[in-house]
Amino acid sequence: MTSAFPSLGRTRSRRAFRPRILTLCYVIPDYPHPDDKLPCTADEAAYLKRVSQASAVEPHALPLRRVLRGPGDFDLLYFAGHDVAEQEDIVNTATRGPASSSSAVARTP
Repeated sequence: MTSAFPSLGRTRSRRAFRPRILTLCYVIPDYPHPDDKLPCTADEAAYLKRVSQASAVEPHALPLRRVLRGPGDFDLLYFAGHDVAEQEDIVNTATRGPASSSSAVARTP
């Protein structure tokens, strides 16, 4: 009988599977004007640090561009703020105004 899953029943390599821990970065601006403040971003940053040892990226254009153009220092970038980004052209984000958003961008190899 031919199985639809030919690898079932075969012994696997003796090498142990070791999952790689993902590297997360986050960008969460601290807006100075009270009307622009996002109320939960401090909690979001604390959560990301606690569950994934995520590291902060300074929320300014130059540090963010360095990280995005870098040699793969992260697997996932979390952003919370008043901004819009296109996945195909994430380096060139454009500020859109008061609409708030949270998003995550995965870097693919």
